[in-house]
Amino acid sequence: MDTEETSVQEESTTAEVAVYDFRNPSVLQKEQTNTMRLIHDTFANTCSGAVSAAFGAEFEFKLTDLEQRNFVDYISSIPKPTCMVLYDMLPLHGVGVLQVSSNLVYNIIDKMLGGTGKGISVERAFTDIEMAIAKKILALFIKRLKSAWAYVMDLSFEIQEIQTNPSFVRVISPRELCVIASIEVFVDDIKGSMSICIPYVNLEPIASQLGNETISHRHSYKQTQEIRQVHEENFREVDFSIQAILGRSELTLEQLLFLSEGDMVKLDQKIRDPIELSVGGLRKYVASPGLLGRYKGVQVKEFCTEEE
Repeated sequence: MDTEETSVQEESTTAEVAVYDFRNPSVLQKEQTNTMRLIHDTFANTCSGAVSAAFGAEFEFKLTDLEQRNFVDYISSIPKPTCMVLYDMLPLHGVGVLQVSSNLVYNIIDKMLGGTGKGISVERAFTDIEMAIAKKILALFIKRLKSAWAYVMDLSFEIQEIQTNPSFVRVISPRELCVIASIEVFVDDIKGSMSICIPYVNLEPIASQLGNETISHRHSYKQTQEIRQVHEENFREVDFSIQAILGRSELTLEQLLFLSEGDMVKLDQKIRDPIELSVGGLRKYVASPGLLGRYKGVQVKEFCTEEE
């Protein structure tokens, strides 16, 4: 008897005890959690490029945590005021929540209106004009979230409403479990935050797809393609000044002072010589001048190398 009791005690002391939170039980399997993490990591990466290009500043979005919590705990952790958008995930049922800290929204708004965005610390409600601008900002985030989900399934994200007080958000039962993605945002010397809340009841119909192992294998390729597509979309909207330089001439200060309307200035090349085409102040192409219909134009002949 003593030997048996001793062996039982040894087994009980060596067994590992797993911590389990009965108040917040985990409903997602490990593979499903990894897929959700990949989705929101993709969202953060694509937002860094899209937001930086859209607002002319270097934004960095970083996924810091992915957890499962009760909806009431999530709502109570959000400070006031804030910026929250409620969105559909059609054809799935239910509503998701995307929340952006007020200091980050004020920073972006200030940059959009010509300010620097630095040193802004506002603890007040948003004005009607600020809310109209904030809606465009949130729409950009929702667009990137839709793209991040695209490699799992095609969902239609549509904005329902925008709230600034978390207490007014009542989309599901307070004790309903949700998947919460926490994201930190850095711009200049300012640190903001963002969170995405998806109730588990929304994800239940596609739980098997979230646990599909092939998703993880093709994530690297899809993420690369997604980021590339975002950059291409942003580059198409970038404006550059293009200058066709017909020639150059050197004048003394005296000659420059006595220039008047109608004077002729001799350039350093002939009328049939190719001209320089610069983009953003840098010499990029060699071109020939001509006419395009009723308009003057240039025809690109070749690309200039760095040595040229």
